[in-house]
Amino acid sequence: MVAFVDGQPVDSFVGVLPMQELRQFVGRLLPDPAEIERRKALRLLAGGDKDGAATALRAAIALDPERDAARMDLAQMLLAEPAQSTRLGEAADCLAGVSAAGKLTPHWNALNTQLLSLQRAAELPSIEILQARLGADPADLQARLDLANLHLARHEIGPALEHLLAIVERDRAFGGDIGRRTMLSVFDLAADQPELVSSFRRRLSAALNR
Repeated sequence: MVAFVDGQPVDSFVGVLPMQELRQFVGRLLPDPAEIERRKALRLLAGGDKDGAATALRAAIALDPERDAARMDLAQMLLAEPAQSTRLGEAADCLAGVSAAGKLTPHWNALNTQLLSLQRAAELPSIEILQARLGADPADLQARLDLANLHLARHEIGPALEHLLAIVERDRAFGGDIGRRTMLSVFDLAADQPELVSSFRRRLSAALNR
């Protein structure tokens, strides 16, 4: 017997269980109050009620501060519309509170990359100024990195990856290999654009094997 929750296998047993043990088995599958709030948030978000969804996610986190899924769901919502610095601050707190195991997941890595880009973008010159710097000196790798962060803050994945790849091609050691490391994080962020990611993975591999 295999039990599935949201399409994923979560528990199983072989043979026949006494009724009491079977009840316990089923009981472990039922959502707790924090998970109920999280699922409520997902329903509200699907219906377009972003404020209601955020409130439900905050309730889920309050009920269970170690609920990584709720923390990352809320961070993703806040980063999608970071019009206020308070939203970035709350998103940063959500991601910082994720468990050590959760921080190893591609989803957390993608959200953290997005957060860092938004934080850096708030302190950077305009795209026009950085493009002028790069026009005057194509080897200005810091300008390329800053442009990549500005594009990432706008979720312009292609232009950001172009600048990061150029950094790798010109000087892989720049910034402690930041071009390659950031590209790998952006691949997680752009999981919904598989063709773009696949193309840049091939180009990165070619640059690294020259």
